[in-house]
Amino acid sequence: MTSKNQDNNLGKWQTEISSIATDSFCILPWIHVSTRTNGDMRVCCVANSGGAGTDNPTRGVIKDNKGLPTNLGHVPLDQAWNQQYLKDIRVTMLKGSQPSSCERCYKEESQGMVSKRVWETLTWHKKGTNIKQLMSETNIDGGSSFKPKYLDLRLGNTCNLGCIMCSSHDSSYWYRDHEQTYNKFKNVSIIDERKFRKEKYDKKWWEQGEFWQTIEQQIPNLEHIAFAGGEPLLIKQHRQLLKTIIKTGHNNHIELRYTTNGTFLDDELLELWSHFNHVHVTVSIDALDERLHYIRYPIDPQVLYNNLQKLDNTDSNITVNLAVAIQVLNILHIPDLIKWKVNQRYKKINMGINPNSGYQEGGGLLIPNLVWTPTWFNIQILPKELKQQVVQQFTDLKDWLLTNHTDSNEFWHANPYGWQRWQGLLNWLVSEDHSSRLPAFREYITVMDQQRQTNCAEIFPELTLMFVD
Repeated sequence: MTSKNQDNNLGKWQTEISSIATDSFCILPWIHVSTRTNGDMRVCCVANSGGAGTDNPTRGVIKDNKGLPTNLGHVPLDQAWNQQYLKDIRVTMLKGSQPSSCERCYKEESQGMVSKRVWETLTWHKKGTNIKQLMSETNIDGGSSFKPKYLDLRLGNTCNLGCIMCSSHDSSYWYRDHEQTYNKFKNVSIIDERKFRKEKYDKKWWEQGEFWQTIEQQIPNLEHIAFAGGEPLLIKQHRQLLKTIIKTGHNNHIELRYTTNGTFLDDELLELWSHFNHVHVTVSIDALDERLHYIRYPIDPQVLYNNLQKLDNTDSNITVNLAVAIQVLNILHIPDLIKWKVNQRYKKINMGINPNSGYQEGGGLLIPNLVWTPTWFNIQILPKELKQQVVQQFTDLKDWLLTNHTDSNEFWHANPYGWQRWQGLLNWLVSEDHSSRLPAFREYITVMDQQRQTNCAEIFPELTLMFVD
């Protein structure tokens, strides 16, 4: 796995993991609990996503012996921890083989990108987690003692935005659009990937069973809690959990991490954050102005810009990063978004040094994350001509960054989150051709434009080629 990257830091990090554990090892199945917005437990947020050639929405979801999702609103967390599905993943990793649920990480690494597997495993290793002990204490069948250090919670799908690449599973804003558009789709991929039954979806799953009691019992063991959504800053229950942690005096050993759309920021939340030693806030920004409004519909871009200024002036215990979801609609505009970020001259946004890697977050630019689903938004569906345009735009961006950002060796060669990450993204772009999904893209955009009274072709004229049969 490491041969292609052996001369860069990603390869060194892969080798370090292999020397501690195995080539395919990831620490998360041993320390981490992740949920979907309906309470289904999953291997992690990355495993529970498909690829350009996959239409399986339950990939990475922990299943019981009947093949049904393990839902933490109904199954005790300590019981779910050792479902056979998760035990099999642990055994597979200990053998040095790659679990199919974890395909995305291995694919990203093959193109030179630091995956969630790599950065999570090394982060926890450098924080002092004894990986060899975790492995040695694992039963022969993959069973592991229930002492989670890391929670990744989606406490329902409450959200104020209906991002074009999102769905009712992750945003309550999508309910009406789904009800009014789903029966209009004819493409099989769209029909399969957009399935949703509101009457069977429990957005308040965490009110059921023993979930909160179990979580409160585990607070002394926790070191990290991540919140996403939906829009986590809108979900009141997450604030109640913070208050419980503060009240019980465990706020000094728990880091908080958020992924937010950046449209909500209030004094109560800032006061709660002040009690924690470290709060990581990642704000999603996928474009600027009218393109941003189209992608993260119906966001008011100015509200986001104003909140970024507020976040840039928060206390020192708060780290702020900007992340971009890379997809077909914005890939040709990412260089402009990067230039905008550099020209903002933020004091702290993507300017901090990651204490575990020793490198600047996002290379001082943005943190890029690939959109794998919906599959018709994956950048690998782009026609060859547009892929060539993307490569050329990033070639031009390199010259601009050398003059306007940095010429340091760290950014261009050493930092895996610097230019290496963007080069890996370009490698990924051209590595496979999934242009067969263009009909799904055209149909989806046509239906959604009719629904929202928007016009993709006017806002993204450079994609005109994609609308031609």
